Amino acid sequence: MENRINERIAEIIIHLRITKNAFAKSIGKSASAINFMVEGKSKPNFEVLDAICEKYKEINPSWLLTGEGNMLKSTTSVKAPEDNYLNDYLEKLEEQFKRLLNQLESKDSQIQSLQEMLKMQLGKHRGVIKLGASREVMKLLPEMEETA
Repeated sequence: MENRINERIAEIIIHLRITKNAFAKSIGKSASAINFMVEGKSKPNFEVLDAICEKYKEINPSWLLTGEGNMLKSTTSVKAPEDNYLNDYLEKLEEQFKRLLNQLESKDSQIQSLQEMLKMQLGKHRGVIKLGASREVMKLLPEMEETA
């Protein structure tokens, strides 16, 4: 059976382990255009073939056009295109994490300041406990006097 160009394009997509939609975006074409090509309903024009070879430099152009030889120019595998969406999303998550970390550090310093103020006001620090552990500022005053 003859290996047609639509089948070779489908092989490239499978090899890249990406969707037809992602492949279409990576070469600047619509998903429907790639679907029609893969299904054999249309043939790729020069612009599509050139875009494939330009984006995926390891694809053997001779194989893509004729089916002769290996799909890859060398034994290295073709890398999937970078997905800017994932990179952008990761950067946003990192920014949110840094903001939350700054907020926590700010709250810790506020708690520490409150503890210091209580120590100064009470004149003793045994009754003051960490807010982070139990969310209480100090034990009941009668208990403090009994242990003092």
